Amino acid sequence: MNTIEKEGITVEIFNSKLQIVKESLAEISFFMLETEGVYALQLSKLEQTPIEVGVYEAEDQVLFVNQLLEECIIGYVQNDKIYITKFNHGDSADFYISKNSMVLNFEIYSELLIFKQTGDTTFSMYDHTGNYIDSIHDLATFGKTSHVTQIDLGLTTVEYRFLNIGKINCGQFYMFVIYDLFRKELVTQKVIFTVLLNKPNLDFNLSSPTSLDFQLEDIEKNINLKKLAGKSVKIADKTKLEKYRNKHLLGVLKVNGIKYYLHNRTKGIYMTQGRPTKISSFHPNLKVKFLGKNLYIFGRNTHYAYKASGVYDYLYVGTEGSPLTKFVRPLNFKLVRRYGFFKIPIASLNVNNRIHTNLYLGDQHTVLHNLKLNVRPKRKKTLDFKLVDDQVNIVRTNLRGDVTSTILSKSEEYTFINRNLIFIAHALSKWLPRKKENINLYFEKKSMKADESGIRVFEQVMKESDLQSKNFFILSKDAENYKALKNQYKRAIVSKFSFKHYYLIFRASNLISSELSNHLLNDRLYIDVIREKINSIPLTFLQHGIMFAKPVDNPMAFGFHKDKNVFNMRKSVISSELEAGEFYKMGYDREDLILTGLATFDHAKLNEDADKIAFMPTYRYWEEGLIYRGLIEQTTYYTQIIRVIEAFEKNGLLDRLLIVPHNKFSEHIYENMQEYQHIISNNPSEALKNSVVFITDYSSAIYDATFRGAYPIFYWEEKEYLINQYKAIPPVNDENAPGAVIYDLDDLIEKVKDVIAQNYKVEDEIMEKFQQINTFMDRKNILRIVESLKQDRIL
Repeated sequence: MNTIEKEGITVEIFNSKLQIVKESLAEISFFMLETEGVYALQLSKLEQTPIEVGVYEAEDQVLFVNQLLEECIIGYVQNDKIYITKFNHGDSADFYISKNSMVLNFEIYSELLIFKQTGDTTFSMYDHTGNYIDSIHDLATFGKTSHVTQIDLGLTTVEYRFLNIGKINCGQFYMFVIYDLFRKELVTQKVIFTVLLNKPNLDFNLSSPTSLDFQLEDIEKNINLKKLAGKSVKIADKTKLEKYRNKHLLGVLKVNGIKYYLHNRTKGIYMTQGRPTKISSFHPNLKVKFLGKNLYIFGRNTHYAYKASGVYDYLYVGTEGSPLTKFVRPLNFKLVRRYGFFKIPIASLNVNNRIHTNLYLGDQHTVLHNLKLNVRPKRKKTLDFKLVDDQVNIVRTNLRGDVTSTILSKSEEYTFINRNLIFIAHALSKWLPRKKENINLYFEKKSMKADESGIRVFEQVMKESDLQSKNFFILSKDAENYKALKNQYKRAIVSKFSFKHYYLIFRASNLISSELSNHLLNDRLYIDVIREKINSIPLTFLQHGIMFAKPVDNPMAFGFHKDKNVFNMRKSVISSELEAGEFYKMGYDREDLILTGLATFDHAKLNEDADKIAFMPTYRYWEEGLIYRGLIEQTTYYTQIIRVIEAFEKNGLLDRLLIVPHNKFSEHIYENMQEYQHIISNNPSEALKNSVVFITDYSSAIYDATFRGAYPIFYWEEKEYLINQYKAIPPVNDENAPGAVIYDLDDLIEKVKDVIAQNYKVEDEIMEKFQQINTFMDRKNILRIVESLKQDRIL
């Protein structure tokens, strides 16, 4: 659950795909990440009857609760339609359940409380005399938040502590209301319970959050789900329920995301938690190969469990929809019938334009488990790939050893010529004798550019004498400054995708870059032999910005944490002890860091004629899907930019404004804002040179701008929204922010006008805070970095 507070209004969001565009006492508008169009409603039109605002294909659920003064506004999905309804806190009258209401069912185990459905998604609790206690709106949500209400129900027994008072359910959502006699409080416990498969006369029921009642014919069992963890429980002996012994799988249910299987074994009927490959005794020995327009998966596909042989022969791409194909067993003889093949059209691997999709096995109607090639598969291994038009189709194993289909845009390294160059380079690197000297490779983003710290350190290294190493800069021939650098440094500039590029990768001793190691070739790379080599080479990480803006403990940054980083990061450059604290959060030690300052700052200056006011909102990774599907106008990223543009235009400052979108969004922003293309820059480096005022929310580029002499402004109107999306709190805050902190668009305009009037003079207090984040102002960072490389005997 995310909670957003804005203008005194609290919005609880229960679906991660929902993005609020506007919320106020007069209107609420939002969109879902995979849909087209904005759902909006003028709240003055809302009465007791829910209003339909649009179509949305999803499971029935509550999307959000917008808490107002005496009431709350609730958005929910019912029968693939989104409704908005109003709930009045003080209204205890009987509620009329309409066809658009969610139907709530009640089971009462004690007379201490009374439960009633009092809204389209809401139930309320009353004591036995009818006095109102509380209302619950989030029963039908996928979050498992609990509610605690202090109340004395007058119980004095010491025989037990907890009393299960009642159960409320709506579809798959169950909520138990439990009274804690010791603490004298009511506590709700949410359970999401779904029966995915069951035979006739088979009944499952939850009697408590951890207790499952099971009935089949005359067999009744109560199963403690806690004790079942990782184990099997025998339900019936093989002599009982004989008519149910003709199938392997009798039932599948899911409790809070964990699956439980009711299945036959030789000795009887059992219930087992998880482990579907073990339940079905899956023992494959399969190979994978692209041939023509198809992918073939061939070899032994066997499930040895009781009545499981030949049942789970259907292959699914993803867990949704129908099976794609069936395992063909050409020879139906005892010793060879286990062998055969899947034939899969390559085009069918593309599921909703996803990059990664797992493959599964199941019967004709139900997915059972992930596809594995053998019992102990190699992990993170590319099995085969094929170029089709402008895409490369890859079949590989993931971190768990499951088979995954990956579809990427075509890249040069996958072509026939380059694959052979890689193979020959790898072979020669093994055969030819090695010299003792280090081979150091420098590069920047995907080896496509040379204007940041990588090239700066390389240039200084090339001036050094008595080097005990060979140093090369990798750069694409398409780079704007390739020819100039090639003329200057000759053989030390190596073109990307050349044989020398590949050979040097296999010979490299160290990588030195402002990007992570994979950018030596490509950010996504599935050619094992070269990926594994790149990941193993020690990296001196120069950074391209000070890491003291966005939170490092947000989920999208976990891959950079020391225990999860797949690259061999030897050292990382930092600019202050304050920044070092962010690395400590990620598990790095002081010896993993070198305090030198960023190399790129040594050359960071403003142009003499600089006069622009740059606005650079930071990357919002959760809106990528919308942007790539051409729905950019539905993103908060776009709407904020438009609001800033309109405010500057209204105040006669549009000719001074320079919009600098994040590089992942810049092309889309430019194409979708034709009216304002003249004020959009897709080159942050050039924008920094020309901006005397720099405005951002959480982009580290603001530190670069400040170092150059620009006036820094942190515009945090959407601060709470961003923190909720990051799921972590940024290190920069009101106390330590080295810049003016602004929370309102009108205040932003007034501050910009004031900064212009003061001739962009940055206050001493701001510079003092800035030097806590960036220690070095002497433009000698490159020399310190090079000296560190010498001390570590890299040069």
